[in-house]
Amino acid sequence: MYMTQNSKFVTRYPFSEDKSREERVLQTVRIGGVYFSRVEVEPGAVVANLYYRNTNFIFFVELGKMKARFVQVHSGEEKELVMEPGGGLMHVPPYNAFALKNLSKEKGIMIVFSDQPLRSGDDVEYKLY
Repeated sequence: MYMTQNSKFVTRYPFSEDKSREERVLQTVRIGGVYFSRVEVEPGAVVANLYYRNTNFIFFVELGKMKARFVQVHSGEEKELVMEPGGGLMHVPPYNAFALKNLSKEKGIMIVFSDQPLRSGDDVEYKLY
């Protein structure tokens, strides 16, 4: 078989895992300029309660039922909704505080795409739940 320099094959990207908080497990991998994260949230747990100064991200709920609350830090505009699998993507730009509570009796799972790692020191605590 003839192979050229442009022939590419599959690549496996292993996750790095952050278990620094009891209520969640954060797995992240960088692929190109995008960070792909998988967040497991314990039943009844609240995660985040923060905003990012520079990080843009989108997320969706893959498993479970999450109550999400958002506040635009500068304007004070608020939004609260329940997110479930198949409910679409949520874009969260910088300076939008957010918190999520797992309403399920089982672990909830969120999938996140961001332009910076979620635990990069860009976050500011902002209590919502």
